[in-house]
Formats: sequence, C-alpha cells, structure tokens
Amino acid sequence: MTTPLRPQGSDDQPPSTAPHAPHDTRYAANPVSRGSRRDGSRTVDTTRRGVFSATVTDPRELDLARVIWAAREEGRLLCPPTGAESLGLDAAYRIQDDLLGRRVERGERLVGWKLGYTSDAMRAQMGVAEPNHGPLTDAMLVGGGELSRALRQPRVEPEVAVVLADDVAGPVSPHRLRAAIGQVRAALEVVDSTWVDYRFSLADNTADGSSAAQVVLGEPIVLGTGRSAIEDLDDIAVELVVDGAVVGRSTSAAAMGSPLRALAWLVGALAARGRVLPAGSVVITGGLTAAYPLRAGASATATFTTAGGVARAAAHR
Repeated sequence: MTTPLRPQGSDDQPPSTAPHAPHDTRYAANPVSRGSRRDGSRTVDTTRRGVFSATVTDPRELDLARVIWAAREEGRLLCPPTGAESLGLDAAYRIQDDLLGRRVERGERLVGWKLGYTSDAMRAQMGVAEPNHGPLTDAMLVGGGELSRALRQPRVEPEVAVVLADDVAGPVSPHRLRAAIGQVRAALEVVDSTWVDYRFSLADNTADGSSAAQVVLGEPIVLGTGRSAIEDLDDIAVELVVDGAVVGRSTSAAAMGSPLRALAWLVGALAARGRVLPAGSVVITGGLTAAYPLRAGASATATFTTAGGVARAAAHR
C-alpha cells in the first residue's frame, strides 16, 4: 500500500532547499534556432538517430519550445500559466518532440522513455489526472549516482526500470511484452521541472518532457524463475530513504497496478504516434511514491526490499 508524501506547499511537506534558480514571467520569443525555416516553422529531422521526425508549425508551439529550451540552457525557471493547456496534449507532444530534436542535434542519443503519473501518489501530489511520457537520452543516465550541479529544483522518485531485449511495437500481447523484457532494475528518477514550484498543467508538464532530468539505474531486481517471474513485479515493496530518513513506502503495483501494465500503456501511446520501442530501450515505469525534494548535498536511496535491488543518488553541495 502506498504511503504518499504530502504535496509541495502543504504545512507538513519539507520545503525544497535546492539552489534558487532565477525565473521568468515573460514569454518573449528567443532568436530562431538552427533548423528553423524562414516561415517560422521548425523541422526536426532526426530519423537517422532513431527519433521520429516532426515539424512544429504553429507559432505558439514554436514560441513555447524556444522558451522552455532557453530556460533549461540558462538554468532559469518559468512562471505559469503558459497557454499550453489551451493548445492541448497533441501540441504538447509536438513541443516535446522539438525539444528532443534540439538535444539530438547537439549529439545526445535517444535511449528510452519515462512514464509520468502512473501512480495515485504522483497524480494526487501534482493534481494531474492521467499519465504521460517523456524521452530519455544518454545524457540523462547517471553513472555512479552523482547528480548534475545544474539541477534547479530536483525531486527524487523510486521506480522500476526495464531494459528491452527485443523490439516492441504496438499493439502487443502481454505474453509478447513479457518475453521482450531483458532486465529489470531498481531506479531513481530525478525530476527537475522548468515550472516554478512544480506548478503546471498536464500539457505544460508534457511539453517539458514530463520533468525528466536524470535517471540512476541501480542493481538488478531479482525475480523468480519460469513463467511467473515477470508477474512477480506486481508486488515488490520499495522504500525511499533521503538522508537516512524513510520518506516514502510503496509497492511496484502503484504503477498502474503493474509495471508491465505501465509498459503496455507506453507501447500503445508510442504506437499512436508512429513509434516503436527498439531493443535496448530503457523504460522507467513511473514514480511509486510521491516525489521528494533533494536538498543540496542530500543523498537518496531506493531499496526494493522483497526482491533485492538498490539505487542510490547524491546531490552536489
């Protein structure tokens, strides 16, 4: 059973003491970036690196993509509202594609996806009614658990990560999906929203890649053998510890009832947008507890107590 944390800003929620980042209340467009066309639209052509091509043509979408990108690059935060909600989720995913394209253009490589808001705890904390997803690049995967100094308002969540051994394209049967999983790992996701104090709509958050910043892949989670092994994922207890104190407890079932079900949801969502999950993809299946603020110098550990597997992260002072 999930033991959620109270939402940020409630009386008993520990305040975030991450280094303060400047924030903007303005949405003036930045100069047109490399890859923009003279008519103002921007073509993202990254298929050679495994990223779906997309063209952002709506000036409002292009402007919001520029603003989010500039805020990330300059270490600033943005103040809502942005108007993204009026654009809708399809537009938010196009903006997300544009931002992914900018990452790929500078040499990053798409390696997988994150799921957001697959648990009641996360949806309640953030006031979001449905799941979303965002891309993971090789630059987001953290070796050794040492987090970036550039994080602005980091929070940490324990998650179950899967690594695929085979390509997966939707629609897919549960049996085929189970067979495609090559490895299950303990993970910590570090989110770092571009929006001040994590105040955003679902569309704002989706455009911002579902707040994805860094992922620590920890130890393998030990499952049983035979046909039921993957089903063991449905009931693994997890404990989130920050600076020696237990700040959240849950089970793997918090992710849509099963990490496998969460993975199936992602396969379907990507298929609807013309994408597949290639072999080797890393998928983190959603926060199992509410996200907890990481102070400068803090350490965090996710321990999957009934199946082994530990992931650790340390924030810079």
